[in-house]
Amino acid sequence: MNSRNRQIPLFFSMTFNFLNVYMLTQVGRSPDTVRSYRDCLTIFARFITEVKGLKLDRFSFEECTRDFIFDFLDWLRENGCKPGTRNQRLAVLNSYLKYAADNDVSLYPISFSVGTIPYAKVSKEILRCLDERETAAILSAPPASKPGIRDQMLLILLYDSAMRVSELLNLQVDDIKMDPKNGYLRVVGKGSKERIIPLSELTIAHLQQYMRLFHDAEEPSTNLFYTVIKGHADRMSCGNAERIVQKYADLARKEVSTIPLSVYPHMIRRTRATYLVQHDVRI
Repeated sequence: MNSRNRQIPLFFSMTFNFLNVYMLTQVGRSPDTVRSYRDCLTIFARFITEVKGLKLDRFSFEECTRDFIFDFLDWLRENGCKPGTRNQRLAVLNSYLKYAADNDVSLYPISFSVGTIPYAKVSKEILRCLDERETAAILSAPPASKPGIRDQMLLILLYDSAMRVSELLNLQVDDIKMDPKNGYLRVVGKGSKERIIPLSELTIAHLQQYMRLFHDAEEPSTNLFYTVIKGHADRMSCGNAERIVQKYADLARKEVSTIPLSVYPHMIRRTRATYLVQHDVRI
């Protein structure tokens, strides 16, 4: 390694401590946030090696110039990344460079230079919600089979609780109170903040049926929703939940043609929130 790289630290030399010590312990970011930051740095590493043809074990902070980051953002745009996604990638790199500069004062000029890169303008588009007929068609689309009952339970809870999909999939069996008159979920959301979400009697009835089928005396998992792979039960992934939502939206579209081609968990959350606001429910 040449003398310049001995003086300027390698770019990824602080990554482990940044993600696992600083982000998780010192500033208390959630595991999902840390995972998002890790994904961004992984994409940046791929840009360095596959697009720029550089070696990670020789790439130094000194080479992470303002122009280099502009090239990275242009590459993201050319590959279909929307302005909001590009802004998120830039914010992660800024956060990492500020952390690096706090640990090595020689990196402050680099951090400051990259920090002057402007964020892309994000147009305010009207986000699509489902109407009541479309929502009802999707929620009733799953069949009465055991997998269908699981999928319908997931859809019903997404809608009735207006949770984020990550919050739903992090639910444990002990987080649920199934009292028909006073049922609720205990949810841990962003910033590890806990909140209580009341459930309707109909949702409780569905939950009772679901629990009998999927959480009997020999329950395979404490996760409310789980998948079994090679005999091992684990938390259902967000990707799997997204596929379930899209699957039944596609099925329901045969009956209600106005259902959008792309339906995803956050659209269901937004739909429920809009419904509550329209019916004068306090957020």
